[in-house]
Amino acid sequence: MRKVTGREKTLGTTRKLDLSPNWAKVKGIFASFPEIPGEIRFSFFFSIDRDTLAQDLPVLLVYSGRIKGRANLKRTILHFLLVSLLFPAISSADGTYQVLRLSDRQRVSLESIVGELKDARLVFVGELHDQAAHHDVQLAIIRALTETGSQVAVGLEMFRKESQDSLDKWVNGRLSEAAFKDIYYDNWTLPWSLYRDIFVYAQEKALPLVGLNVPPEVTKQVSRQGFASLTDEQLERLPQVSCNIDETYMKFVRRVFGAHVHSGTEFVYFCEAQVVWDTAMAHYALDFLNEHPETTMVVLAGSGHAWRRGIPEQIRRRSEASYKIILPSIPGKTDSETATTEDADYIWLPES
Repeated sequence: MRKVTGREKTLGTTRKLDLSPNWAKVKGIFASFPEIPGEIRFSFFFSIDRDTLAQDLPVLLVYSGRIKGRANLKRTILHFLLVSLLFPAISSADGTYQVLRLSDRQRVSLESIVGELKDARLVFVGELHDQAAHHDVQLAIIRALTETGSQVAVGLEMFRKESQDSLDKWVNGRLSEAAFKDIYYDNWTLPWSLYRDIFVYAQEKALPLVGLNVPPEVTKQVSRQGFASLTDEQLERLPQVSCNIDETYMKFVRRVFGAHVHSGTEFVYFCEAQVVWDTAMAHYALDFLNEHPETTMVVLAGSGHAWRRGIPEQIRRRSEASYKIILPSIPGKTDSETATTEDADYIWLPES
């Protein structure tokens, strides 16, 4: 096997693997091989970020990557095979899901709760962004609600509000996939393939896609300098937001984000950024629903935003709109043992 030199080459396919049975060993391997010599990062085959490692979330995304310049391809593939051989118990996570209904702690099928979802104005479906299986479940929920005859829209954390015109053009068939993909990457950094099926289904069924996010420089600034640092011009780009946080909310943030957050003033600023983020997305979702009173919006957002104290709490403070919350099972955070109705209405669980 020769080295790749002087040009770019793409290898591999998108594939999500469940590493729960061997997570400690996987973390050890990543600690031992943070980089491969040359200009290729270890994430060529393994997409896993510091936040995931810090939170002990047993997920790994194996995806097509690019090698640029001089890189030892043989050693790269050797590391990939090493992990594959060490962990034969790794299995694909694109299977069927059961749902734990938290009100009575009954395990039911995902399909069986559609009747409970269709009358809500909002259905929040959380995700860990890099997990393909989570997006499969999101699409299944969108499809099931659409097939009941309900008018369905899809709210997206992945797109800024200012990209709404492009979202409308995509749904109306006035943008090519290549052009829309470019707009997607201007808004979001995760691989297009993770969300493509959702976007294509929305276009096929003419389901409105609604951008809910705020300019990233705003939340970054708040997380570093606090809400008070925003200028009048920056505030004009946001809906009317306040930034009141209390100890209960800070406990929630620590539980959701764990080692991701700091302490002291930095932690307070981080909390303020989350509140600004959630409040703005709640405003944009309600604006759409007020203009479309017969529509149910399925909101796709990170689990920290979809959690009951995230966007749903900001909805509750501003509206009587009904909502349901579905979160993925995350060990130690929202799983069959730890999750309660204070977190969500349902947890979806991989079948054993």
